[in-house]
Amino acid sequence: MPVSPSHTEKSSDPTAALDLGSYRFVLLLDHDNIPMDRFAIDTLVHQWFLTLGVIDDLPTIVDIIVRAYGGWFEETISSSKRYEAHDFYQSRCPALLRLDGKYARILFSFADDLLISKPTLFDPGQTRITHTVSSRTTKKDFILSKTAPTCSDAACEIRNVRRWFGSDRACLKAQCPISFSTTFVRKEQKQVDMHIAVDLIALAMRALDSPHETLCVGMASDDLDLIPAIATAMQVKSATTKITMIRFRAKGSYLDSSLRSAGAYIANIP
Repeated sequence: MPVSPSHTEKSSDPTAALDLGSYRFVLLLDHDNIPMDRFAIDTLVHQWFLTLGVIDDLPTIVDIIVRAYGGWFEETISSSKRYEAHDFYQSRCPALLRLDGKYARILFSFADDLLISKPTLFDPGQTRITHTVSSRTTKKDFILSKTAPTCSDAACEIRNVRRWFGSDRACLKAQCPISFSTTFVRKEQKQVDMHIAVDLIALAMRALDSPHETLCVGMASDDLDLIPAIATAMQVKSATTKITMIRFRAKGSYLDSSLRSAGAYIANIP
């Protein structure tokens, strides 16, 4: 499978749209919220299809559009994380899967654009998403827990650590001349959750223009922050759109019962 850190793969025949009454599959991968040690695309897809109950209805070969979301850009330059993810998906995401006598072609790309800006799902988007990695140089906000245990050691530094969090010193010594912000840096991804959320809703709304096509969207993530986006997608989707939450380690959410009642599917990967 030719997956390049700077390349978005698209179908060699963009006009080969699925016929009326057919299935279209789109899988959204939340890279940072999938346990990579347990990730196997064949297991994931097989469980997804079983949850939908569609395997027997499929033609011999189906396409699955796979988009991986993550901190792929430091400003406009490909991040080291993107290159690591490229190697990972190159080894774990083959171009063709065999599932119960059927075949699935995997059309993989990094999610570098907004789906709503794509003329078709096979075209590059007009709105690119970059600057998805930022550097934080300040301490995170912490407070002393009300249930914190008491240390019996007379030299315990808990109180000094508490004061240190409120300062810009690099170490616990009050006389330290080195600032925290010039010594430590933490990389974190930005925009990714929102990108996934708006793409999910865009997919659900896009299907309204294709009432005879069954659009199957899989959202693979253990991040329960995406639950409101899934609930919104369930409100705006067409009757022929099937949305599946694909989970690995996450427990159920407070909205699962309502989402199931609205027609959402939940697939738990063993």
